[in-house]
Amino acid sequence: GPGVYGLANTVVGVGAMTGALLAGRPIDRGGRSAIFALAVAAIPVTIFATGVSRSVPLTMVVLAIFGTGFFVLMTMAMSTMILVTPDEYRGRVLGLHSMAVAGFVPVNAVLAGALASATGLTATIVGAACLLALYSAWFLMTGRARAVDARPPLSQA
Repeated sequence: GPGVYGLANTVVGVGAMTGALLAGRPIDRGGRSAIFALAVAAIPVTIFATGVSRSVPLTMVVLAIFGTGFFVLMTMAMSTMILVTPDEYRGRVLGLHSMAVAGFVPVNAVLAGALASATGLTATIVGAACLLALYSAWFLMTGRARAVDARPPLSQA
């Protein structure tokens, strides 16, 4: 019901605050990619666990972990994007990123709603988690997580 929904959002927020503390502390370059990789791996796992959980307390713990991982992932990804983008393109790149993120949320909501109506909420969440797990595995196996250890271009150093 509405009380559980409010609690779930609060728990994700508490997890995000924990993620802010983790993402904001100084970490040596190699450690950043390890934390980033852990966040990339944690997100599909927590989405899957949320989809199959039938326990409200367990779901709240999982959502707190999700909030932490998601905030760490987004903070490190945005920081990396800002650091490696040359000054003359930074506004365009960040604008395009913001437009893509904001533009895909309603599209994804419509698709997820239609899929949930056709297959059920659990199947939709578990299916999304499995697709995200495949993408995350590809992302990690190709070494893309190491990008968070990148240094700014020489023109900005």
